[in-house]
Amino acid sequence: MTHVPSIFLCIAVRGVSICSELGLLFLSTRLYKKGHRTVSRWIALLSICALAAELVLTIVLRREK
Repeated sequence: MTHVPSIFLCIAVRGVSICSELGLLFLSTRLYKKGHRTVSRWIALLSICALAAELVLTIVLRREK
């Protein structure tokens, strides 16, 4: 028997994940303005990749009714 997590738990986990990725994007803009350009670009790249992966997972692992 497999355990299916509740929809509210799934939404909460995705929301926290997206918020943390957006936080990384905001952090990268602040670092860019302060002159830390290389670190800012790496953090922005990491955040964009994570957001893209989250979008792909949302599309691929969509719940069937």
